[in-house]
Amino acid sequence: MTSTFPLPYNLRLTDSKECRCQVTLVLRCEIAADSTCNFSEEYIVSAKSWSRFTDEQVEYAQAVRAFCDREVGTREQRAALTDNGAELHNQQLHQKFADAGLLAVSIPEEYGGSGGGLVEQCLMFEEMYRGLAPLHGAGSSHTVAGIYKKFGSEEQKKSALSAISTGTVMSISISEPEAGSDAANISCRAERRGDSFIINGQKTWC
Repeated sequence: MTSTFPLPYNLRLTDSKECRCQVTLVLRCEIAADSTCNFSEEYIVSAKSWSRFTDEQVEYAQAVRAFCDREVGTREQRAALTDNGAELHNQQLHQKFADAGLLAVSIPEEYGGSGGGLVEQCLMFEEMYRGLAPLHGAGSSHTVAGIYKKFGSEEQKKSALSAISTGTVMSISISEPEAGSDAANISCRAERRGDSFIINGQKTWC
């Protein structure tokens, strides 16, 4: 019997002279119906850990993982921070995450961030949710940040992006009675009238 399987996403086969670590893959197969005979072999695979990312990105991901291990690494810690699972976001933890310099990874440096991009942002969320951290406000805040980075005036960027960098949670209003979270089907419109906007539409929640 032959079986093939992919390596984890952060491991790639490489020259053994250049690899940083070795990974042992253990293959065990039952070859008799009565399980009286087992077949077992170990294969040593040379691999370079986190080979898709730069050293800085690896260090950042490890820092987020360490934060989660320290702050929400036990069931008791998570229960205390989420009111026994009733809450998805804990603002005190969110503020601590921001104060540690981990939250604003994809916000430009001039607005208090680290100046990274979407890769760093994805690493943040991957490690955050891997660690079961109740920081769901970070998701909506980074959505808002992306909008301001692309469309905001300099004054708006200074105000909103700096606030997000220092721990303020922001959100957007997508959900409508006939659209739900389907952003392409929203009907609410903002019409410019002189120096102001007239907003026509209905939102279900923010």
